[in-house]
Amino acid sequence: MADKTKEITYETPGRTRTMARTEVRTYDTIYWAALVLLVIGGLNWLLVGALNLDLVALIFGPGSLISRIIYVLVGLSAIYVLIVALWRRP
Repeated sequence: MADKTKEITYETPGRTRTMARTEVRTYDTIYWAALVLLVIGGLNWLLVGALNLDLVALIFGPGSLISRIIYVLVGLSAIYVLIVALWRRP
């Protein structure tokens, strides 16, 4: 039986990377999860700036462990998306 794994090649100036389709699917899933977290964080900051309402703190409690975890995940998502954007740029 022939191997049906297809490879996808990403090319940027000075770099070429070939990944199996399963790697690409995982990569895209992580990227989209990071984007969703960024949107949640961005909307939360919009509410903080416009209405002085921190929705994450309101739902989970100000300074609670889960609130802090959400803030850290949003920050890590921002770093991840920034790195990917710089890596993919033409």
